[in-house]
Amino acid sequence: MHELAALPWWVSLVVATIVYAAIRWLLPAIGDLNKFLRPLGEALHDKAWWFAAPFVVVAGVAAFNAYYRRRLLDGQTGLETLRALSWQDFERLVGESYRRQGYVVEEVGGAAPDGGIDLVLHRQDGKVIVQCKRWKSAQVGVSLIREFYGVTVAENVERGIFVTTGVFTPDATEFARGKPLELVDGAQLAKLVQGLQPRAPSKELEATVPACPKCGGEMVQRLAKRGAKAGQAFWGCRNYPQCQGVRSFA
Repeated sequence: MHELAALPWWVSLVVATIVYAAIRWLLPAIGDLNKFLRPLGEALHDKAWWFAAPFVVVAGVAAFNAYYRRRLLDGQTGLETLRALSWQDFERLVGESYRRQGYVVEEVGGAAPDGGIDLVLHRQDGKVIVQCKRWKSAQVGVSLIREFYGVTVAENVERGIFVTTGVFTPDATEFARGKPLELVDGAQLAKLVQGLQPRAPSKELEATVPACPKCGGEMVQRLAKRGAKAGQAFWGCRNYPQCQGVRSFA
């Protein structure tokens, strides 16, 4: 059930539907052909929802978790809010940031020992492990990066990503150079999160559309069909032919 809760919510609903259909209809149908299964099919026929209900609950949990992670990432305003997160929410946020980049994210961190792995990222191009360190103000030294590199090699993955709200020491950065390691410090993470947040509809285009000089209404692009300017674009009033206001392109 824990693994299902980490998957998209609709997966659990699909499983619930399959379980319900199997017990409600498939098992009785098989019972008609097998006298040993017939009593079981008759006994469970009206109780199929008992077996499907847990998966529906898991779907609800998965949907809530997905909503929570989205709100968590979208609510960040900079490095300070990232540093104010609990370590649990920090791992969730990092996972959501990679989920929005197209990875399937497996959250393996938590209170139990995780062997230096908090997230496992899956995509067609390979498997990636992630370690998350949420510190309000700290430098990540070379010893931690060396340990994480050992985990990366032992797991035989494509690469390892070390994410922190702090900064990396020059020795740590130098050690990671040329190795299948990616170091993401607080400033880089804040920039990544900002780039993944949904943006409000741009007003730039609206600002470039002029108002009609005659009625003040909205104008649209039109193409001159005749005369000396045939084939040229111009702004024409949307209320044409009631209003014949025009503007030339700047």
